[in-house]
Amino acid sequence: MGSPKLTVTSDGRITSVAYTSETKLPPMILVGINDAMADVPAEATWLSKTDYKFEHVVEPDEMKSADFIEQVLRWIAARLDAGGATMNADISGPIHGFLREAWKSQEPIILDWAEDPNGLEEQWAQLYSELFSGINYDGTGVGYKMGEGDDKLWDEYIFSRLQTEYLEHATVRKTRTEGGKPKIVNVGRSIQSWEDPRQRFIDEAEDGARTWKVNEDPASPMCCACQYLATFGLVTRGFRIEYAKKELQYMRGVVGLSAAPADGFSLFTAPGAWFWRDDKPVTNVAAMSKESPPLATGSSYTFHTYHQLANTSVTVKVAQVPGAPSAAKLRLDIETATSKRKDKLKEVVKTIEANEQTKAASANASTSTVNVSWTGQPGGSHIMQVLRVHKDKTRVQLFDANGGSQSKSAMDAEKDGEGRPLGRGLALEPGLGTNMDSRAYSTIYSLSAAPNGVGIPKPAPDLAGQIELMKKARPIGLARLVLTERRPLNELAPEHVLFVSKLLRTYGDADHQNYTITRYLWSLRNTPGFSSVQPWWFIFMPLGVLARAMWAVGARTMRLSDFMGKHALSAPKESSWFRFASDGGLSVDVNYSEAQILTNIADPSFPGRSKIVRRLKSEPVMPNGARLVAEGMTRVPTAFTQPLPGLPGPRNVVLPVFEKKDGGGIEHKGQTILAWDSVYVRADIQGAERLRTLTGPLLDYFRDG
Repeated sequence: MGSPKLTVTSDGRITSVAYTSETKLPPMILVGINDAMADVPAEATWLSKTDYKFEHVVEPDEMKSADFIEQVLRWIAARLDAGGATMNADISGPIHGFLREAWKSQEPIILDWAEDPNGLEEQWAQLYSELFSGINYDGTGVGYKMGEGDDKLWDEYIFSRLQTEYLEHATVRKTRTEGGKPKIVNVGRSIQSWEDPRQRFIDEAEDGARTWKVNEDPASPMCCACQYLATFGLVTRGFRIEYAKKELQYMRGVVGLSAAPADGFSLFTAPGAWFWRDDKPVTNVAAMSKESPPLATGSSYTFHTYHQLANTSVTVKVAQVPGAPSAAKLRLDIETATSKRKDKLKEVVKTIEANEQTKAASANASTSTVNVSWTGQPGGSHIMQVLRVHKDKTRVQLFDANGGSQSKSAMDAEKDGEGRPLGRGLALEPGLGTNMDSRAYSTIYSLSAAPNGVGIPKPAPDLAGQIELMKKARPIGLARLVLTERRPLNELAPEHVLFVSKLLRTYGDADHQNYTITRYLWSLRNTPGFSSVQPWWFIFMPLGVLARAMWAVGARTMRLSDFMGKHALSAPKESSWFRFASDGGLSVDVNYSEAQILTNIADPSFPGRSKIVRRLKSEPVMPNGARLVAEGMTRVPTAFTQPLPGLPGPRNVVLPVFEKKDGGGIEHKGQTILAWDSVYVRADIQGAERLRTLTGPLLDYFRDG
């Protein structure tokens, strides 16, 4: 890969591409989206056809026309749905994802890395990367906040929605005994339908009669923390989340992998394996590729400062004498003596107790019991998965929630044969952490904790079936497109906003219309007039009743108008999850939450490239709290945070976000955000009414939502 040498026809379409320099990067979708020599508007001015440099300036009068705004909308909609080179070109080769042209730009690297470029493993890697690259960082249940108890209890349901088959969804009422008294507890979570988003409750007898269902309406999350990415990596290879299978839930309530060492999962037993760092050089890719079984796609690395002692507790009898060791002191002594190995724990505790018994006898004192435990996930805990293994068995590519921070410098360092930057890290705003397909590693990196070990899974049970399912999975999210004049961010004001779409689903009615973050980025490449007009995608996560309705099986064709017509007037007066804004509409932080902002750039060196400029993530606040913080573009331009001209309040703001003065994160003024069905058109746009109705080809997504 390297500096492109292009042949361009008179209408601006590229007909051939040759690459002249090498790359150290593996195949990466966030590189391919911008490396691809994507379509250029016919009206663009070429500055250098051999170097793919161009601009597309539109005069102020032109950008004030409905014709121009519709041209931009059609371009974006076509790219969302087409995914192919020059919108209609046939692309051959080892290209398996939807974003064919983006992957075509990575073809030489795919051929270099893959043992079988057309095999199932490469197909899975491309589709998984498209589905999960760029999505927000959060727990899935916590991110969607569907209510009725701990939000994490929704994780199992969400995982099951990306399986080729799932155990019939139900919430089981079980009887437990607590303090000698019976207590009813609800196990699992379920949604009856989008029309009736309540849970489906059954008793224990009915639980045993549940059957496995074929998943005809797969769905995927738009947020994942590291343990969710690793778990979905195995779900999408055919392992099942349900306790009945005991693959990704080895004991009731322990749902999916975690950063705590995952040695207890059956899928990491023969013919798979779990290797500890104490026994094998787990960070050395070449060495682990020679083990039996060898390091393979789907393998999971964990980082945990407690190492093998994670989720372990012991009782230690100590002498009741002055200076008796505390639980913290005992924990430190045990960690030092065992090197945090579980197989040495019993012996070390026995030695400590013998010494304490001697102290007690000498002082004629009694002993007491101290509980010592290693619970929770301290700082530095992490888990990540192997996405690809190079065919020479000396390098791997990871799919990593730390992908942005670990890979951006390597992406930015890529240069062409003349030493010029290639812009391979452009998709990531500086300071932005990103879930993504990573750089290559011959040695697995360490955080504050070194990797505990690596789990190599059993052979994938249903890889072919899961690949076909991923192609049909609808991402559960919301989006809004904004067009502004292109100005420096510190100058971008409400009067520069040209158009704002209504709130849209992140999918359409057809099986192929699944708009991932990667596809939204692809849609913004080289938009008409990009030198003068800047497009912005605002991505949101549905919450509560809206999230339930969208996650429900069979909800693909439910539009927001259907949802509002069914539920907005029937919301109960008191509910933790079935809520709407006080005016009966949808509101930020009640019905949906801010997630990300995407845009494109007009840099003459890299014209029309796309990037993620902002994301929100949940950050823990000790002891048990959390706050929302922004990464990347931390200060949102006033164009989006202040009222739009000519639009009566209170709902007249694109994104009413503000930063707390005490440094406590960010908040939103939810009642001022644009109504879900509101379309804003600046007053001086000619033909404004056309933009509120949007009739014609390629405009149905923006019209129907």
